[in-house]
Amino acid sequence: MEDTMVEKELIRTFFEAVNIPVCLFSGTDLLEKASHPTQDFNLPLILFAGIEKPLPPAFYGFTPEFLYFGGVCIPGTDEVLFLGPVLRFPCSMRQARQICSRLGRPAASGTQIQEYLNYTGGRQVSSILSGIRLFCRLIRIPDPEEITAVSFRWEIPYPIKAYPSVNTPPEEAVNLEHLLMSSLRFGNTRDLKEIIAKYFSSSSYQPAAIPSAHRKYILGALVRFTHETIEAGVNADTATGMMYGYIDQIMNSDTSSDISDVFFRMLTDFTQEVAKLRDLPSGSPVVKYIHDYIYNHLDEKLSPHFFAEKLNMNCSYLCTFFKKETGMTIIHYVQSEKIKAARQLLTVSDLSLVEISEFLAFSSQSYFGKVFKKYTGMTPEEYRASSGTAKVPQPV
Repeated sequence: MEDTMVEKELIRTFFEAVNIPVCLFSGTDLLEKASHPTQDFNLPLILFAGIEKPLPPAFYGFTPEFLYFGGVCIPGTDEVLFLGPVLRFPCSMRQARQICSRLGRPAASGTQIQEYLNYTGGRQVSSILSGIRLFCRLIRIPDPEEITAVSFRWEIPYPIKAYPSVNTPPEEAVNLEHLLMSSLRFGNTRDLKEIIAKYFSSSSYQPAAIPSAHRKYILGALVRFTHETIEAGVNADTATGMMYGYIDQIMNSDTSSDISDVFFRMLTDFTQEVAKLRDLPSGSPVVKYIHDYIYNHLDEKLSPHFFAEKLNMNCSYLCTFFKKETGMTIIHYVQSEKIKAARQLLTVSDLSLVEISEFLAFSSQSYFGKVFKKYTGMTPEEYRASSGTAKVPQPV
């Protein structure tokens, strides 16, 4: 720490004051860390690596699992103070296992991840923003004029092994399945490409020796992909049409190597179909701004009037312009993005419906349920049951 302007003791004192894990980076090198006395599996380091570069002077963001983080670049140096991760609600075991799968860790590590995240307790994103401003004052640099939302994607820490080989150890297969299915559900083609690239580069990969067993395995995966794609919002006729086409390809493949090639093609195609749902049919900077703001502020109340003030535009004109450019209203787009997030929370967490509706800034649980059913055809309770997540008793 001799070559840094931030003293080691200041990092420790700052952590004790805010009770949020703190790391100091120089470039990609970790200089100092102050955190809870539990195993963190290098989670802050991996989160920092997954932020889109170059970094703005001050920033915050979150993962698909709603792990919040933030940081500030130290002027005149290549150093970055990184805060996080924090969760708004206590970490459930299901959520901890989902994070383990992202890290390539066995599900058994979920207890340690849960303990690490729950040390901090539930925190609003405002705690990250306040922490950034507090640190700036401690080291006597100006408060940031703006704390910018940044994009994040998980960086797989090491090569994935032997999927879809039927010889894969069950624990590894479960972890990789979570990674792949998460990419599909949310149309994350970038993560998927990285997983596939690392998979092909893995020398340990050996296709199943018996093509018939491999074929049966991949047919089962195809049915799962089709179901998940329809659940994500893709037209059912489109998804089932793709399924029938791939059934023919699988049945006409003679070797396990050929079957593996079909597997990756179909996984990529289904994920791209889901990704299309996120693509707005407009290159307008105004539309892009609204799209990005909604995605990064799902926990806020958002309205056409809010965006009109942000953009210094007439509200009526903005609404007409957005509808003309995208084919949907601003309200419709806000609601659809919030419901996508709600579906993920219902799937990966044990949060109550009240907590989810509050987190996504719905005015009430009943209104959340009404909007959720409008977009999915199911109540939140029905969706949670269909996803295999145990229901959580609601407060009376």
